[in-house]
Amino acid sequence: MEYIEGCSITRYCRENKLDIKARLALFSQVCDGVQHAHRKLVLHRDLKPGNILVTDHDGDAHAKIIDFGIAKGIDKPLSSDDFETQADWMGTPEYIAPELLRGGKTHPDIRTDIYALGVLLYELVADLKPYDPERLGNLPRDAELRIYREELPPTPSQRLRAAGQSSPGQAGVGKNNDDLDWIVLRAMEKEPDHRYATVAELRRDCENYLIDRPVTAKPPTLAYLMRKFVRRNKIWVTSAILVFSSLFFALLVTTLAKQDAETSKLRFEKSFQTLESLLTAPHDLGVNAKVFDFLQLGEDEFGEAYLDDPVLESMIRTVWGNTYYGLTRYDEAKANLQRAADILASQVGVEHPKTLRIHYYLSRVLLRMGHYEDASRLLERIYSLQKKQLGMAEETLESLALLPFALAQQNKNAQAAAYLDQAAPLLDALPDSPALAKLLMSYATNRVAIEKHQSQKLFLRALQIKKNTLTHNHSNFLATIANQANNLRKSQDYAESEELYRRVIAIRTEKLGPNSDRTLRARHGLFTCLRDQKK
Repeated sequence: MEYIEGCSITRYCRENKLDIKARLALFSQVCDGVQHAHRKLVLHRDLKPGNILVTDHDGDAHAKIIDFGIAKGIDKPLSSDDFETQADWMGTPEYIAPELLRGGKTHPDIRTDIYALGVLLYELVADLKPYDPERLGNLPRDAELRIYREELPPTPSQRLRAAGQSSPGQAGVGKNNDDLDWIVLRAMEKEPDHRYATVAELRRDCENYLIDRPVTAKPPTLAYLMRKFVRRNKIWVTSAILVFSSLFFALLVTTLAKQDAETSKLRFEKSFQTLESLLTAPHDLGVNAKVFDFLQLGEDEFGEAYLDDPVLESMIRTVWGNTYYGLTRYDEAKANLQRAADILASQVGVEHPKTLRIHYYLSRVLLRMGHYEDASRLLERIYSLQKKQLGMAEETLESLALLPFALAQQNKNAQAAAYLDQAAPLLDALPDSPALAKLLMSYATNRVAIEKHQSQKLFLRALQIKKNTLTHNHSNFLATIANQANNLRKSQDYAESEELYRRVIAIRTEKLGPNSDRTLRARHGLFTCLRDQKK
């Protein structure tokens, strides 16, 4: 017989303080071994930590199942010599399925091993046995067996709380240990028909837990499926929640504050219906739905549904357009924003500040699409009207910040410089704000005549403003860093420029993917930086 050096799986996990991901990886190896035996029509019948040894090979842990001494072929009938002894059972009682402990004519099958795997999983999750050993140690054997046969154990998380612990092996069970409770207790069901039908099903549910998919052991309520959908799509869902929540509360406040009560009530109800249809979308779209799916579903609500309230349709289309813009779906963004502007212009006029604001959003999309002439023409008109109507308000500053960039892309540098000269007196006079940060960045990037140290000073001030108002991976904050990297490259500060490019690329790749236009622009900047250094 082969000698296997190693220690029991539970001891290995404790001594190495493995986290739940590593523990479940070992458990999956055990499941694979047991499933292989089952395919060969062999039951183990004595699965327990002592019969599962873990060895290290080049830093990788490998679990091996040993001691098939009481194993039995699934297709062979059992005799009394095979299983029933003077005690009516063979093996370690706490890992033996309850139906076998009851005695009688019941024979072991696949679900017998599944029960033992459930007990093993319990110990891996909680670092505790399902039933308190101190309590069992004071009981006669008959009473102990009765507990194994009849009493449901507390869940692993309940045992952890009772023991004053929050994680096994100081390794963190994670936030979703409720799912692990369901998996463990299903495998340990007293009635074999209620357990997993195969080891593969048990293993698959453990995988579902790790990737935040719904586990089959837990009743699939809509709320549960929604939570799983959110955890699995954190980046996009976070943006969707912000969009939909902003839409909901903005409409609630603005519509109730304006017009007569009946119009406000109708507008609120209609916006709520749109929101409700989106938040219940996973029921129809499935748990793998993305924000883009939500947006397309929401667009089905447009048209006839808003014929009696075009202003509300314009508001919602603006939200949709800006969300598409954030997802780099520029064709959809342009279509929604253009429609939103046309609708609002028909109601309040083309020069109304709100219509101008939607046109500003549209100009951003046109720039991303490379339609520089259309964007600059639109921005010149917007800036002129905003300056006359609003003065140097936040909206006006944002239009002024974007206009020189649109002109510079057409090599209209003299016109760009003229607008930047209008901005110069404002840089030190205005209080810090996100709009001022955009203006500072535009001036530092496009006004090539300014000195290097002054340019860096403007960038640093813009960065500080955005640090105070945005998260480190916010798209606007990253845009500022990318522009600073461009400026440093032009100033031949290659080392710092290269570091900033790599930082932006890493975050954008994670958030938007490697093929996003924003990621590719940063990669192009890094390529140029490395080329200039002859690397």
